[in-house]
Amino acid sequence: MERSAKFGGGNFSTAIDYQGLWKSAALPFLARVPRRIGFSSSGAREAGVPLLYSDRVDVRATHVADKNGELSLAAGAAKSVGKFMLAIPDEARANVANLVQKKGIQKYVVLSPGGGWISKCWPPERFGELARRLFSEVGMRSVINYGPGEEGLAKRVVGAAGPSAAISYSASFGELMAILQSADCVVAGDTGPLHLADALGARVVAIFGPTDPKRNGPYLGRRETGRAIVLRAENVTSTYKREDAPHPSLLQVSVDDVFRAISLVKATS
Repeated sequence: MERSAKFGGGNFSTAIDYQGLWKSAALPFLARVPRRIGFSSSGAREAGVPLLYSDRVDVRATHVADKNGELSLAAGAAKSVGKFMLAIPDEARANVANLVQKKGIQKYVVLSPGGGWISKCWPPERFGELARRLFSEVGMRSVINYGPGEEGLAKRVVGAAGPSAAISYSASFGELMAILQSADCVVAGDTGPLHLADALGARVVAIFGPTDPKRNGPYLGRRETGRAIVLRAENVTSTYKREDAPHPSLLQVSVDDVFRAISLVKATS
């Protein structure tokens, strides 16, 4: 008889660790979940983590979404997965529509300057300069999206945006989905709002530096010609080491590069 572990009010016989980290692998291990599925040593993000798994999977895919899919298949998931749709609450749509109307905005671009760590974030001053150009050259307003703890970052972008009438906006998850989906384009680095915008079918321009866009880039947009454009300097050695300053490769992506990409992603969508 298969033994199940009781954890968090439920009984679990299987756990899948999509992170490949000690902290994510330790939880089911310490909870004595019988079957613990994770990456083999070639795919785990931290050395030695596979020691905590009962099933170690040698993944072949490149993109992290496909890698995670291989773990799901190893756990018994069906090979064919139907289409899914993210549901945006009507109240969230209404709140965003009211905000846009109140601010007198017709069309807008969402700029999302934050990220998990500074070394993969394009400088806020460049986001601000981009907002200036969008307003002065094509009359496009910018909405600066920011999350918890990023208030100062948003202020720096708005300050650098000068007279472009950019607004900062921190939203609930539902409102974030609504504002991303309705945007003319979303500009962001390797961060949650980028991938959420991509999943919602929005036009996206992704600015990548140290992290590998083949592994972490827009997943759905890459299959739809022109809907997602990834900007990254040439010959960058990928790294996931967290630093306190933008990675040098990000500084090679100019405001001109991003401005042109926004025009291209709009024209080919």
